[in-house]
Amino acid sequence: MSNSRCTRCGEPIQEWSRYCSRCGWKLVPSEQAGPTYQESQYPRPNYQGSYYPPPYYRSWVKEKDPGTVLLLALILGLIGFMGIGHLYIGKIARGVVLLIFGLIIAPMFAAAMMYLMVSGMGYIDETVIIPFIVLTIIWLIVLIWQTYDAHELAKRYNYVLRTTGLPPW
Repeated sequence: MSNSRCTRCGEPIQEWSRYCSRCGWKLVPSEQAGPTYQESQYPRPNYQGSYYPPPYYRSWVKEKDPGTVLLLALILGLIGFMGIGHLYIGKIARGVVLLIFGLIIAPMFAAAMMYLMVSGMGYIDETVIIPFIVLTIIWLIVLIWQTYDAHELAKRYNYVLRTTGLPPW
């Protein structure tokens, strides 16, 4: 495409895009561009030239809100249910692995914390405090990573959905 903006809404477009990511307009190369509005928007029934159907076929597929994904991943991850944000956007395998990890590490974390509280402020056994610190660091790293990853995947999901009309996975 020689134009760097959508002819319908003015959104900047990539050279490889077949549809505008903002309004869903079918982009036509400048050498093929004609004066007719209808032909450039609605393809013929056999729709030659693209594997993907136009974006108006995607009425059953909804975009995923990155803010909702961020809140699901962060809030539920804090209480041990990691991976729920990934499950929401359709990354099932990654979501299940993170959920299992969270359900294993959360009770270990809680048991170590309860032991430290019960033992009081007197003598704290280093065989408990060191694993507690290691678990805390691992839990925080995974929590931050899975929250960031789910948010970025939601943005990528929406971008591909707007560009091609189909979900990416």
